[in-house]
Amino acid sequence: MTTRMLCLPTLVVTLWTMGCGDLTPEMLGIRRESVVNGQPHSGHPSAGKLTHSGSLCTATLIGKKTVVTAAHCVSPGYTHTFEVGGVDYQSVKAVQHPQYNSYQITNDIAVVILADAPTITPAMINTTAPAVGLELTIVGYGKTGEYISDAGVKRMAKAKVSQVTPTRVGIPASSSSADGNICNGDSGGPSYAMVNGQEVQVGVHSTKSGSCGSGGHDTRVDVFADWVTQEAGGDVVKPGTTPPPPPPPPPPPADTNPPSVAITFPAAGATVGKSITVKTQITDDKGVTKIELSVDGTVVSTNQGNTFDFPVALQPGARMLKVTAEDAAGNKGEALVTVTVQDGDPAPDPKPDPKPDPKPDPPPSGAFGATCQEQADCLTGLCADDLTLGARYCTQLCDTNQPCPTGSTCFGTEGSGAQVCGLDSPAPPDNSLGGQDTELLGSCNLSGAPPSVALWWVLLLGIWLIRRR
Repeated sequence: MTTRMLCLPTLVVTLWTMGCGDLTPEMLGIRRESVVNGQPHSGHPSAGKLTHSGSLCTATLIGKKTVVTAAHCVSPGYTHTFEVGGVDYQSVKAVQHPQYNSYQITNDIAVVILADAPTITPAMINTTAPAVGLELTIVGYGKTGEYISDAGVKRMAKAKVSQVTPTRVGIPASSSSADGNICNGDSGGPSYAMVNGQEVQVGVHSTKSGSCGSGGHDTRVDVFADWVTQEAGGDVVKPGTTPPPPPPPPPPPADTNPPSVAITFPAAGATVGKSITVKTQITDDKGVTKIELSVDGTVVSTNQGNTFDFPVALQPGARMLKVTAEDAAGNKGEALVTVTVQDGDPAPDPKPDPKPDPKPDPPPSGAFGATCQEQADCLTGLCADDLTLGARYCTQLCDTNQPCPTGSTCFGTEGSGAQVCGLDSPAPPDNSLGGQDTELLGSCNLSGAPPSVALWWVLLLGIWLIRRR
């Protein structure tokens, strides 16, 4: 079975109600966990990350401004970000193949046109049919396993073509740790191969068969080479052509921002002793090269930016203390305070900040956010199983007239129209699995029950609710 990977939000909530039995896997919308058996990879600079609305896919630069990826990774009409060489580039156009079928996962290829040209040499796309047994170099930014949260790192592994169809090539299941495979987040990424003595991109990662490591499919690039070339306006590198040289990197912007300087001790107007340590807080976007302390307009201490504190002896009376910081571009920032110096022992340095307040008391039993195991534990009769936070807690329904408590957010549910309060989570958005028949390796569409299911049906049947961020 070919599974389709969905880019779902970070919270999955299950509601138990009276009389509900166990739910089957087909009824669930749950998160799943880069290249299976892959190793961190610094080569193939044309492969980068493609993000949009919290989803993560992989894509390949194949021209000066042309990027190829999977159709299920893009949303036409919206801006996408292609990160390559450590720089983010925004799209001006994203086009899915006109015969892309999101249900059958066919013709799963798309073209993204960037506003600016990356300073990266693009990859060459294949124009001849691949053969079974052809060795592939798989590259992607996805996870290394079904339940391993390590996406976002470029990895590479080896595999061989197991099948060739009119539009796809098969990647066999991994039988050992040496066999590479594709997983969530690898969608849209490249499979490279040596063809006629040149390394070319022969495939675009599309689907996986079952769990990560059980095999999958790439969309054949050669079949769609003419369409890609047309959408790119000819900005595509093919065999027999010379890749265009990358544009030179732009010059760094001139540094016009002065350092930010604050004197944290002593405070303005304070009465101090004759021997004190002037403490400062100094920041700069490029780095500080010199710091000076002046007393009544005379520089009394200078350092090279490696310490921000100045022990100093002062004469009794009113004294003006000024700290000046300078960066490499010559920009200067300063701060000054006026203090009164008295005879006697020096004033003590400021005490450290008190310890933070202890953690707040847990909510009362049965209240919103309280730990629960079943619906009877909650005053609302609703017990949420939050797979992102790894906890169960009491929750409640919500809408515009019934907002959620502080520290939680009202989220729509998959297919039912109901809304439920979910505790806020610090976890970033991540690719997830959902649906019944097929699951893409990185998409922003959700599959599930039809939207006409009524709220009371949600409460009676205990359908799993999927939090949207």
